[in-house]
Amino acid sequence: MDSGSPAEFQRQILTLGLPGHDPILVLGRESRSCAAPPLHQRKDAGTILLVFQLLGRQRYLVGDQSLCLNGGETLYVPAGYSFGTEGAAERGKVAWLRLNIEAAREQNIPGISGDGLNEILELLAGALPGTARSASDVSHLIDTAFARWSSQDGALIRETIINRMAALLIGAAARVAMPPKMEERDNDHRIRKVLCWMEEHPDLDAPAEHLAGMAGLSPSRFHVHFKRLTGSSPKDYWVRLRVERAAKRLREISGATVTEVAHEFGFSSSQYFATVFRRYLGVSPQEYRSKAAA
Repeated sequence: MDSGSPAEFQRQILTLGLPGHDPILVLGRESRSCAAPPLHQRKDAGTILLVFQLLGRQRYLVGDQSLCLNGGETLYVPAGYSFGTEGAAERGKVAWLRLNIEAAREQNIPGISGDGLNEILELLAGALPGTARSASDVSHLIDTAFARWSSQDGALIRETIINRMAALLIGAAARVAMPPKMEERDNDHRIRKVLCWMEEHPDLDAPAEHLAGMAGLSPSRFHVHFKRLTGSSPKDYWVRLRVERAAKRLREISGATVTEVAHEFGFSSSQYFATVFRRYLGVSPQEYRSKAAA
């Protein structure tokens, strides 16, 4: 397992496979408190990729498709499709599971029968790229896998980790063939409706209680579902909208200075504006303007 060192970026990796052979499964997770450079598209013909968006949202490019993944959703990338982020790698928490098809057939996956593995491969390899609601225990399975790994070595610990990785794979395959529950779908729709309203009224900065009422949810449930989908609080999301509008102004009006744009959109200073801008878009306002003009 390896970890990123900066406080704003942490990555951990677990691999499952026999010594001297290609890994069967690779489980990774990454946490970002600040936007990072885009992940450029790459293709692996022999690997099925499952991406679990644990917190926040991210837009991905899969082949020639643009797919938005929200917190609590899983992205399926069949073998042979290129994969990367569309724009900056945004703030949030994401995990992924890579399944090496050939290695899985040769070495088998502990805890999964041969027939079960064949059905899983058939489901995942045959599915088109797309998103689905994650199983409710995804975060727990991932967290406990990494917690067990870091606690101590031993056969029991290894078996626990293998169990968690196999359960993630089985659960993801099951979700491909299983429609989301009506309640889950309804809650997601409620939050997306509020997000659309916020994006249409970026200057209002309505309190969270008002937004919860619009969604028809209690303030506590609204907060939980809002943060799962966006990775932030409503107040933080309002700031994001102002940053995105300011970025558009920087791109379209070359004569306005960064300080003028910062003040126009309610930021107290160009220094604070630059800090918040980098947090959401991964670059400074000046760098963003330079890249847009190139």
